[in-house]
Formats: sequence, structure tokens, C-alpha cells
Amino acid sequence: MAKYTITPFNTGLVTGVAGDKNDPDNFYNYHFSLYKYLEGRKLHSSKDEGTLCFLLQGDNGRKIMVDLGMCDTERAAKYHHGGSIQGPGMASYEQIQTVGVKPEDIDAVIFTHLHWDHTGHCDKFPNAKFYANKTEYEFAMDPIPMYYKSYESDVLGIRNPIKDIEIELFEGEKELFPGIFVFDTPGHSPGHVAVEVDTEDGKYIIAGDAAFWKSIRTIRDRAQDRDHILLTHEPSMLKRIEETPVIGLKKTK
Repeated sequence: MAKYTITPFNTGLVTGVAGDKNDPDNFYNYHFSLYKYLEGRKLHSSKDEGTLCFLLQGDNGRKIMVDLGMCDTERAAKYHHGGSIQGPGMASYEQIQTVGVKPEDIDAVIFTHLHWDHTGHCDKFPNAKFYANKTEYEFAMDPIPMYYKSYESDVLGIRNPIKDIEIELFEGEKELFPGIFVFDTPGHSPGHVAVEVDTEDGKYIIAGDAAFWKSIRTIRDRAQDRDHILLTHEPSMLKRIEETPVIGLKKTK
């Protein structure tokens, strides 16, 4: 079984994802069982949330991205959340180069879902094979009106970048690569999935945007412990990146 390391990157700040941090009904303060599992720890929001993607590097030489983060500032602010920022060098294809990985080195991209802040800059990964859940892809191609922005529908006058790449579709739980499983966690989107990654430090679950949906129970039951759950927009992840740039290495005493 292959073992991977996980390197998270913050690809930008999205304004207004969580709303007012004092609002008990905002994005991160829903009362699903995640919070009991996390032993009372609350996920506090701010008005600007990070948007993470994850680089997986296997001991077999394979290099895989889980999500690609957000698009450029102009596109994000115009069509999505005004004031959102992707600063210089923050795009996923730029950040992986800081750890010695070129965009053309990426073998595969696995999408937890196909919202705009997870599919940015697809065209920068020329050798990657792209993977997405079949239900998610079909919905993204023809979303209902309330999801036009999330999936960058043609009616907005823009073209969704996922329409210009070939995507291999999967259904249900599946081992996409040795040591990397996907499993259904619907709620935030119809075909949302989580990605389970085998590392020297146990199995980590990249949970995407599943945090306040019923699917978190599936993640909770599957996770080794709370520190092995990695969420895309969880604010504490930004501090964790600073303290632990590479996740999944075997801990030494």
C-alpha cells in the first residue's frame, strides 16, 4: 500500500463565506455531531475564509492534487464574492512550485466537488487526469438556478473551466489509487465526496466542504481522530499549515 504526505495550500480568501462570526447560524456554527466528536471545539468563522487545496506525494512517486482551490481575484470578485482575493503566487499551480513540484508533474486531480472555489486553473495541469463523482458532474453541467454561481453556469456569461477538460467519473466508494479512497458525503453539493489518504501517520480524510452536513457523521465514524480530518474552509487550518507544512509524516517522540 502506498503512503502519502499531504501538503495543504491556501489559494486565497473568499469574502462572505461564513458571514458574521457572531451569528449562531453561520457556516461554521451548525450543531452537527462533528462538534461532539471534536470534544467541544467550535469552528469559529471570520469574514474572510481560506480556500485550501492539497498536494499528495506518494512514496511510489505519484503526485496528486485534491481540489485546485479558487480562481483569480477578478473572476472571483465579479461572479462570486465581491472582495475575494487570490494574491500573487497563491494560485495552486504557483504554490506547488514552492515545494519543488511543477504543474506538469501532477498525475491526477481529484475533486471533492465542482464548485468554483475548488476548480480554479484547471488548464495549468497539462498531464493530469481529472476525477469527479458522476452525480456531481451531471449536476454541475446543468445546475438549478440557485446554483448558477457555484457552478459558473453559461447563463452568467462565463464558461466553467471544467467544460474544457476531460473528467473520469466514478460512483460510490472507490479506491482511485493505492492508498487513496473516495466515498460519498453529499449535502453541500449533490455529489460531494471525501478523500481518504493513507500516510505514515495513519489515514487522513480530506473532507472538502462537508462540515455542517449529515455526511460529517460518516467522516466522524471513519476518521482515526479529530486531527485526521482536514476541511477546506476551516480557519484553524491556516495556523496548522504554518506549524505543520507537510501532514502525514510519522511522528517521532
